[in-house]
Amino acid sequence: MLEKASKKLNFEFYHFPLNNGSSVEYFLYYLINSQAVLTNSYHGTVFSIIFNNPFISICSDPRKARFNTLGNLFNVSERLFTLKNEINFDLLIKPLNIDYDILKKERRRSINFLKKNLKSKFNR
Repeated sequence: MLEKASKKLNFEFYHFPLNNGSSVEYFLYYLINSQAVLTNSYHGTVFSIIFNNPFISICSDPRKARFNTLGNLFNVSERLFTLKNEINFDLLIKPLNIDYDILKKERRRSINFLKKNLKSKFNR
């Protein structure tokens, strides 16, 4: 799949398996510095949105629900594929159109969740 996208778009792709023992910093470095992201990782999808990187996510059926929730929230459902779909690699050169007010709201909600739950965990 990477080879097909690379030939079509004339991009240089890097394969970054998440289970190779690499650090989170290394993972984020590549995402931040990517021209585009082709991922099967939910977190790769989330960080692509946060870093405003064009992306395509290929999700397996068991994980599709949370990918769909994310796709609907940020209006990027056209970038979510399964292996059964024909993948539109041209989306890797199409800029994202994210409502960053929603992103800010979700970021605040996440921070509040972490503060509340970490506080209760450590104040026992």
